Amino acid sequence: MRNPSAVIMTLILLLAESSFAQSTPVDIRPHPDALPNTHKPGEVDNPKLVPFIVKDKRDLPGIVVDETEATLVGQWRYSTHTPPYVGLGYLHDQKQGKGKSSVTFRPDLPRAGLYEVRLSHCYNIRRSTNTPVTIHHADGESTLRINQQDVPEHKRLFRTLGRFRFNDGKQGWVRISTAGTDDKYVIADAVQFIPIAGTGDTTPVATVRKEIYVRNEVSGKAPWVYAFPGKGGYREEIHTKWTHDDQVRGYGDSPQEPHQRVSHDNGRTWSRLTAQPPWMTYHDKVTVLDWKFCGIHDPASGRLVSLSIHHVRDMRQGPPRMIYNHALVRTSTDGGFGETQTLKYEEGDDLDLQNVLNPKYLENNTGYPGQSILRLSNGNLLIPVTNSKIPADVEDVPSPRARWPSKGTIGSLCYAGRWDKDTEQYVWKAGRPVWLPRSIAFNGLLEADVAELSDGRILIVWRITKTRDGNAHKWFSVSNDRGMTFSEPRIFGYTDGTVFFSTSTFHRLFRSQKTGRVYWIGNIAPTNPTNPGHPRYPLVIAQVDEDALALKKATVTEIDTRQPGEGERLQLSNFWLIENSETLDLEIYLTRLNEIPDETFTANAYKYTLRFSD
Repeated sequence: MRNPSAVIMTLILLLAESSFAQSTPVDIRPHPDALPNTHKPGEVDNPKLVPFIVKDKRDLPGIVVDETEATLVGQWRYSTHTPPYVGLGYLHDQKQGKGKSSVTFRPDLPRAGLYEVRLSHCYNIRRSTNTPVTIHHADGESTLRINQQDVPEHKRLFRTLGRFRFNDGKQGWVRISTAGTDDKYVIADAVQFIPIAGTGDTTPVATVRKEIYVRNEVSGKAPWVYAFPGKGGYREEIHTKWTHDDQVRGYGDSPQEPHQRVSHDNGRTWSRLTAQPPWMTYHDKVTVLDWKFCGIHDPASGRLVSLSIHHVRDMRQGPPRMIYNHALVRTSTDGGFGETQTLKYEEGDDLDLQNVLNPKYLENNTGYPGQSILRLSNGNLLIPVTNSKIPADVEDVPSPRARWPSKGTIGSLCYAGRWDKDTEQYVWKAGRPVWLPRSIAFNGLLEADVAELSDGRILIVWRITKTRDGNAHKWFSVSNDRGMTFSEPRIFGYTDGTVFFSTSTFHRLFRSQKTGRVYWIGNIAPTNPTNPGHPRYPLVIAQVDEDALALKKATVTEIDTRQPGEGERLQLSNFWLIENSETLDLEIYLTRLNEIPDETFTANAYKYTLRFSD
């Protein structure tokens, strides 16, 4: 009896030969400017993918522009060697003319509106991993870098580039180019435009009340408040002072004089502010910052779980300084210092407070933690970090003027933790990293925050530091396995397909217990800024559409913005959140740096109370 696998493979090859032998619709002709295919009918490298070929674009939904209708610049050659594809075959750049070749797909759209744009391409290890794709839409241009070695998510053929607003007619286009894709093939096949019916709320999501929470008492010394929730009516606050002194000395952000107070009745009464050990310690040309970012009560362990950044600024080699970040988790039953765990994704030493400059600790498991610990519906805890290492075989060339992030530390990943009753410890598992090249994100992915969507997927959003000629956006990705792996990062925008500009500033995701909805809080700039870090106003909140993975534009609600007479460098960023356990209002604690022009740190700490609409 013949081997069943061999029989199946023979049938597939016969079907492939038959498919290639069949004549295509009479209205399809090869592009006159493309070089001919050099492969014989049925000569394919993976016959199992032949059934995914779409011979006639009219079988696809929406408006599809094939390579036969595209505008070609440079020399492109037809091929059918690697299925699947649309129509006659696909084009490749022959690994020649890099940076000078392009293929532009221009649709004739019947009406203006929001469209989901999808790109088709075959895939294998010979393909480019960073193919530039530019979408020209009604609100400008968006350029993405895609990995054509990845399997497209729609029937192994099309991948979603995003949702964008287009005018009717032939005003929009999608262009595949070849810059920066040396030694790999760039593939051009077809682009699909699927019309989307836009939806959205029509009223602000919340009312906002603003009040001074801690008044500035010393010129040049700004109060700063960190607020953390606990079980029931438990609250913890840490009050610090910020000055510019340490920044001038090259030590960067430097919270000083930490004092703690605790409430057990939802903030009606408080303990006295009690001095805590300094967060910053100084060595010879080295500063160490042990900074508590956030904390929650975990019912699985019955403990308070806090997340800290252990941040070492090393000037021993002279400027520019070396920076090492690590994520620490501490657990306690009373809000104290508690047991410390160093989060790890590779071999390396744990933090030893008696030897904080140990190279086996400093140089391994680097990561800048986010400002939240998310408790998932399955009971696990999820912690995002950035500045994690990417695979060693991925090219990364840091700027010669800076040593942070160091080579290869531009990634982001999540740690999932579960409580082990037997050992009375959390067991942490590291996910796989995701990253953007420095050509898009100068310092890699930064300051991640996460939210669990209604269907169990994990949404993660990052800030980036744009390049000089780049665009200032927030970026996002989604995980289908509880945060262990994430899709390729994409620009975070609106459900109507437009994008918003946002400088390299702090932001948060938040699910309201009152409304059940997910919100994003951050800065949105009116135009693409020239300075990657400013402006840092207005501060807004907007609802996240959990299906579109985008903001509902009509829900964008201003929390605060710059007022007449305030400094142009006003900072409405670096805030802390807490949900009131009784009213379910959202409380935001923020120090408005630069509210007095030219006096950055002569500023008050404010409390904003957001009451959501029912």
